[in-house]
Amino acid sequence: MWWVVAVAVHACDGYKAIHPLHQLQESMACQPLCCCRDKGSGMLKGDGLVTYLKEPSVALACQILDGAPFRSTGPPMTVTLAQFQMKGNQYQDKKSTGPQQGNKNNKAGKGGGKGKKARGPVSHADKLERKLGWGGFDDLLPPEKVTVVIKGMFTPDEAAAGGSTFVTELEADVLAECVRLGPVDKVRVYANHPDGVVSVKFKKEEPAAACLNLMNGRFFGGQRLVAHMWDGLTNYNVKVPKKESAEEEAARLEVFAKELEQQQAAKDAGAAVSAAGSPAAADGS
Repeated sequence: MWWVVAVAVHACDGYKAIHPLHQLQESMACQPLCCCRDKGSGMLKGDGLVTYLKEPSVALACQILDGAPFRSTGPPMTVTLAQFQMKGNQYQDKKSTGPQQGNKNNKAGKGGGKGKKARGPVSHADKLERKLGWGGFDDLLPPEKVTVVIKGMFTPDEAAAGGSTFVTELEADVLAECVRLGPVDKVRVYANHPDGVVSVKFKKEEPAAACLNLMNGRFFGGQRLVAHMWDGLTNYNVKVPKKESAEEEAARLEVFAKELEQQQAAKDAGAAVSAAGSPAAADGS
């Protein structure tokens, strides 16, 4: 927490005069911490204590608001850094112990001792900290604006003949070519696609547009490439079923034959039971 003292302000107007600079610290009730009244009488005392959430806001408030007029016709305000002094001669720790510690232990042990850590509520400090952040996603662009799809980079036969290193080698070649245009986020080769598809995701729109102009209509490995921006919906990942070997096929057929034999044996046993319990069998006995 960081504090400033604002002289000659009262609760409401003091808050309005201070808060446009930066985010104020808030109480648990989500109210700005701007104390301008005497605790005993509740009357306005002519000065106030304002809490900011970040330290730089304190220096800015002292620089800009010190000497600024209070209201349009009021006297100038005096804004200085707050000074705190210990009351009395003995320090008293305000941290609570005892029952709260027991509650924490009970919460940790809840759930039958399965070893799962209890997830507590989001703290008040975390909520205030989130107000200052951008969330980390404001600078990300939609994938369809920065992803280029290139078709005709290879044939299925080339992918099969390339072996296990085909994908990694082609990704490295495409990355080396496209990184000259701008920062690349990811290159992906769809080895099982019949059109020989490779996608390149850039971090900015400009290099993506440059890649589109460079690759569309270009010849690569004797083939004419077709490039376009990703539509955001098409999935180029083609799953090819695994080819069964001769040993696997023989084992599968053997299991199937055993299942047919078991079904036939069960059917014959049922027919024998039915025949034994029929009236004709009883008369013959």
